[in-house]
Amino acid sequence: MKNNIQGHDWLVKAILFLIIVFQCGCGNPLQKSIARGNEKKVAAHLKKNKDLNQTFRNGTTPLTWATIYKHKPIIDMLLNRGADINRGDTYLGYTALLAATRRNNLEISQHLLEKGAYVDCRAFGF
Repeated sequence: MKNNIQGHDWLVKAILFLIIVFQCGCGNPLQKSIARGNEKKVAAHLKKNKDLNQTFRNGTTPLTWATIYKHKPIIDMLLNRGADINRGDTYLGYTALLAATRRNNLEISQHLLEKGAYVDCRAFGF
């Protein structure tokens, strides 16, 4: 029985990931706009809510969310308006740089480093 459970471990992790993404990503209009890469809507949301370092229900910041979805113009918009490039999420401490490197995104990682991201930030368990 133990081998059968371990064999399905990847499936359980995938389902949990999808639950987190869909449950947490669907409730916030700013988070949706960032995920879709809609710069105009993101700018409109930021005019209403000035907190660039707010956390979504899944614990990520707008900057980390833009990094996950590889939207460089939105990353720049957030940084130019004063988002904290080194702020980690509320659960694991993931920064935007860690999110980019964990996804093997060299272009975004390099861009964040050029903008001043700390390389020595640590997240829980990493």
